[in-house]
Amino acid sequence: MNETIKALALEAGFPRAGFDANGPTLQNSKEIERLAHSIITECAILVEDYYDERTMQWAGPKIKQYFGVRD
Repeated sequence: MNETIKALALEAGFPRAGFDANGPTLQNSKEIERLAHSIITECAILVEDYYDERTMQWAGPKIKQYFGVRD
């Protein structure tokens, strides 16, 4: 699971399942990741045609990259 998604899930109060070498693990982590993927994909679709002249980057791929979502 992407660390950003994991941190947001912990902050939102999703229950921990225990700990591993990387810190806390989450219950239902696969479901949380699928939900996050769906939300991020929808956000990316909304801004797909937005181009930032300053950074010369499209917003949709930038959002997906930040959250570690791949199509």
